[in-house]
Amino acid sequence: MATTGVAIRLRGGLRRLWGAWIAVQVEFQGRYSVARLHALHDYMTNLSTKRLVLICLLTPLPCLALGLLNDAMPLAPPEAGVYENWRLWLRAWAVTCFVDGSVVLQMGQTTPRLRMQARHVLTIGLLAGTISIAVVFAAAALLVFPLPFGMLVAAPPSVLVMFVCFVYIWGPQWRVDAALRRDVKRQMEVFTCQVTLTFVYPLYIFGFVSFRGSSQTLFVIVLPFIKLAGKNWISRTLADQHDVKPETVIFNVEVFNALYVSNALQNASSLTATAAIMAVDLLQFWLSMLDVMEVLKGVKQLMAKIPHGHPVGSESFLQLALRMVAIEAKRKATATIPTGVETWKSGNFSSKENGLDAQRDAEALVPFAASNKTQSHGKRILPLRAQVFPICPPSHRTPLHLQTRIHPDIQSPTAWKAVAAVDPGASLSLEAIFSREERLLFIRKTARVLFITEYIVLVEYTEVVLPIVYSMAASSHVLEGLHRMVLFQLPNCAYYPSLAGLSSAQFWATVANVLSYGALEFASLLMTIVVLKHMLGFASFRQLAFVLDTQAELVQTKLVVWFVYIMQVSLVHLGAFRVAFLELEGVVADLTEQFRV
Repeated sequence: MATTGVAIRLRGGLRRLWGAWIAVQVEFQGRYSVARLHALHDYMTNLSTKRLVLICLLTPLPCLALGLLNDAMPLAPPEAGVYENWRLWLRAWAVTCFVDGSVVLQMGQTTPRLRMQARHVLTIGLLAGTISIAVVFAAAALLVFPLPFGMLVAAPPSVLVMFVCFVYIWGPQWRVDAALRRDVKRQMEVFTCQVTLTFVYPLYIFGFVSFRGSSQTLFVIVLPFIKLAGKNWISRTLADQHDVKPETVIFNVEVFNALYVSNALQNASSLTATAAIMAVDLLQFWLSMLDVMEVLKGVKQLMAKIPHGHPVGSESFLQLALRMVAIEAKRKATATIPTGVETWKSGNFSSKENGLDAQRDAEALVPFAASNKTQSHGKRILPLRAQVFPICPPSHRTPLHLQTRIHPDIQSPTAWKAVAAVDPGASLSLEAIFSREERLLFIRKTARVLFITEYIVLVEYTEVVLPIVYSMAASSHVLEGLHRMVLFQLPNCAYYPSLAGLSSAQFWATVANVLSYGALEFASLLMTIVVLKHMLGFASFRQLAFVLDTQAELVQTKLVVWFVYIMQVSLVHLGAFRVAFLELEGVVADLTEQFRV
């Protein structure tokens, strides 16, 4: 009896632990909207292979080009002093204005009801950038140059100026509009998370480079918790804006993490530490795949009810879900229930989602109005407040042909085969195969599966692209990407710790390493695509292109901002990484000595 009691408590503890794990996984904190299901289906149907390849290859090039343009102007050495480095301050001013303006633009893109104009972006960006760089320049002139973590010093003035400008320009508007006030508050929270990351990661890097050997390897475990906290912060802030969650989370937290750590963890004292970083990423990917399998299991069980040889039996679960959406929309319309944009129930995924009670039934699906929205193929899709993707009218969608002869009374595969043998054109209605509760459950699970797979393919894409295009730390060497290959030929390469002092032979040896690493990551991406293709029935490369193409404005602003910012931070003139901490220790020592005197 005692053994049985221990086993019961152990199982209960494991269930609670699993529930806690699920609660903090951002993949489970949302689902596709019905409009996004339609948009994805239409996009994948009309997407050519040529366009797919071009989208995946060209997406990272704008930030690469801007990064190289930023380094085209030669800088004076730090030893020349703060006043002789006027080119540095001109560059820092331009970069800071650009970053601040881009952050404001992101808020306008995700909150279109602000009616933000180009003059607002330019004015706030110039004002915030000018004041913040003036503060950094004054601190460098009065204290020490290079100023340790100078870009972090620029953050508080920028935040303050942007907040004041928002209140002055849009304050009267959001004071009388509660919904707009809520949306602006959400975007301010996302911005706060972005700023917080710029402070948290330097502290982590300081701790990492302070350790050696096994202690450094153990400290790697902290990194996933930083990412997890950042992803949950943004995901929970966006609440019911599910259609922009994956893109916003990945291209903020994941991209920032990859760029910052790639540029900063170049002093890893052992191969074990770097291997630990890669092992943690592999573990996170494996857990994500388990998430997909868990949710997709319910979809597969429902699809198994479709009789063998049925006309829709060869369709993907996405196509089946859209058929069921059409059935529910027609059912609601004939029941004279007012139509409107559907909303999914918010909240975390529950493993007990095997049925729908009356309340969930009411919240799970409200039919959408397709008559007042338009969308043409290839047009950018911009986010709205609660419904991100406009719903295509039936005339613009790829048709899902319905059967012409329906036999609603046929309830078993055996009966279906008998009828099909006599009448090959006969079909069994989905209403007869699935109950309404099963149809709603199928739609919900489909929306969840696609939400999770979007996270996975975006993470895998960034892990392939960023190490090759930018840089990646590995053992005691720096694996240089395309940016490094060009930067190595420019005069400013001497002011980047990862390039300073490298001979041509050493540099090209690291190029060979990065190509090898990139090949491994690319193989990992291909494996992911193959596995998801087998599980889902369609190539998730197309889902990746769907996000990169239809949300290109949002993706590019984040990629460019983070890339340019990280390249600026890693410059020795602004106290790069470990050098900054050494300089900061020197400043503290000097001030202490002066105080004693």
